[in-house]
Amino acid sequence: MSTATEPRDYTRKHPNTLWTAGALASTLSAQGKPTAAEVLRREVVAAERRALGPEHPQTLNSASHLAVTLYNQGKFAEAEPMFREICAFQVRVLGKDHPDTRKTMDNYIACIRSAPDGKDLTSEQMGARACSGTGSDAQWD
Repeated sequence: MSTATEPRDYTRKHPNTLWTAGALASTLSAQGKPTAAEVLRREVVAAERRALGPEHPQTLNSASHLAVTLYNQGKFAEAEPMFREICAFQVRVLGKDHPDTRKTMDNYIACIRSAPDGKDLTSEQMGARACSGTGSDAQWD
């Protein structure tokens, strides 16, 4: 048991601390520091997966932010499967019409359209592709 004088390590467990670290990553992105934001987002997602589980809405949200960070850096090959996996989880956990699911799907479609091999797909094909992942082996960390 921890006493009042012993420091507690919330960084790996507490959802509020993890959320705050994600907010810091957003600030780093806004400041034009995408590499630092990516590193922090990876740490946050890994910690949330351990502390909250891979299907927790906060973990899914943080993973989606990581995928956007990768997409914004032009890392389509890494962002695309991540978006697909997150969307599959969100459909199962939150439902296909949940705002977070729809936002992830929209970001995923933008990623596909931006990637060299995705420009010829219709919006319907992209939407189907966005939710075709199983969500069973997401590799976000």
